[in-house]
Parts: sequence; C-alpha cells; structure tokens
Amino acid sequence: MDELIPEDIDSNVENKSPLDSIIESYQPNVDGEKIIAELRPGDYDNFIKVLQILNKEKDDDLISIKESTVTKGNSDCVIQADMSPVLKDKNGEPVSLDIINPKKYIKLLEQFRSQDNIFIIDDDDNSRFILTNGEVKLFLPKSDNILEQDVESFDIDNGETVCEKQIDKDTRKIIKNLAKDQDYLDYLIQDGELKAIYIPDTAVYTFSEYKTEEKAQNLDETNADLALRSSNFLPVESENYSLYIVKNGDDYISLTDCAAGGKIAIRVSESLEIATGGNLIF
Repeated sequence: MDELIPEDIDSNVENKSPLDSIIESYQPNVDGEKIIAELRPGDYDNFIKVLQILNKEKDDDLISIKESTVTKGNSDCVIQADMSPVLKDKNGEPVSLDIINPKKYIKLLEQFRSQDNIFIIDDDDNSRFILTNGEVKLFLPKSDNILEQDVESFDIDNGETVCEKQIDKDTRKIIKNLAKDQDYLDYLIQDGELKAIYIPDTAVYTFSEYKTEEKAQNLDETNADLALRSSNFLPVESENYSLYIVKNGDDYISLTDCAAGGKIAIRVSESLEIATGGNLIF
C-alpha cells in the first residue's frame, strides 16, 4: 500500500478524500432570516408530488399554502395536505407560500435534481421567492392582488360511518390499472362492508378477505346493498390508505387518509353519487 502514495505528495492533499468536494453541502450566501424553509431532496420530491396532484385535480391560477397547509378542490372533491413535517422554517414554524400560475411553475419546480437541500428564500425587495440548491436558482413571483382560495370542506359532524377499509399500495395499483380509462368506479357495499369495486364494463375487484365468501363471489353492480360512485379514487401515491364512507343526511361522503412519503398527511374528501339498482343490458 505504501508504494501507491508518492512521498512528495503534500500531507494536506494526502488526507483528503476524492469525494470531499462532492460531499460538501451547499449553503446560500444570504441573511439567514431570509431563508424561510430548507427541504431535504426526498422531502422536496414529496412536496412537489402533492403540488402535482393538487394542480391536476383543479387547474387554476393559484395554489395557496397557508401555515404549511393547503386545501384545494371543488364541489365534489376536496384535498387537504398538512405539509408542516417538511415545509417549516429553522425554528420549526409553518410557512406560507402562494404559487401563482401553477401549471407553469410546478413544471419549473420539478427541475431540482441534485442531492443538496433546497432552500426557499424570501426576496421581498424584488417581490418574489427564490428556490435554490446552488445549481438552480428559480424565481417564484409574489403577487399582492391574489384572492385567498375559498374552499369549504364537507360537513361530517353529524355523519354516520357506513363502513371503513384499509387499502395498501399494491391493491390500489391493481384497481387504478383496471380503471385506467374510466371516469369513475363504484364502491360495492354488502352487509355493511365494502367488499368489492366495480369498474364499468371492465371488471369487479373483490377484496382478498372476501374472495372465498360465497355471497361476495356473486357481488356485482346489480345486486349490491349499496353502490356508490367515485370519480377520485385514491389520487395520491402512498403506502397505505384508510378509507371511510360516511352518511350525512341523504348524502354519502368518502374520506381517505394517507401520507405522501410517509410524512405529508393528506385527506381526500369526496361526495359520492348513489348508483344502486343498475341492470346489465346486452
């Protein structure tokens, strides 16, 4: 081994690893008070994935993050995400951030690919935020004239739970693939339990715990005790999902809780349409 190290090499160089310059992490040269958040690469990826889902569900002019929480949706579906585990300042306090023209800026926000942390800097003098990892410095404009989004969640205070279901990512993948070209699918409820899902004119997926149950084996959209139509089935990628179906008066609402990247808590609330009583016509 000694023969591999020339004697005239400088001792300072001798003790350095070839990876030292790569391992050294980036820190922006700005006043620390202007840094409103610092995200690790994995946390940043999950942050972007949530923004992508929010923009996909309703393409409009603003995603408004207030105290690290964002609520977005329409009359049929509301998505609420608590980003505080990943989006916080150096004191652990929540962050507010408006993303105007998300169709444009989310595409730009996707361009951070290095292993360095991503910093969000408040550049108030130029009425903008700066997102940077040292390699890319992206300008996210502010606006003083943006109206705060007014999104109301569904009222379930007096609701009655009809059924609940735990779904894992592999089951979700199968159902999403079966329903790839469909606008909706139906939850098939029998004996007070969600036993299967009907994909129109394509398939019935029976949850594994019911596949040997004789009554459930014959379950389809024509004989379910209750069939409820969903147009927003598990839109967020996660390891596991807790799905609840609640009846509030004459209305049925599904509530799905999951965690993007295991950190960002997300609830998807959807108003379901009653689809019970259909008959096959050939």
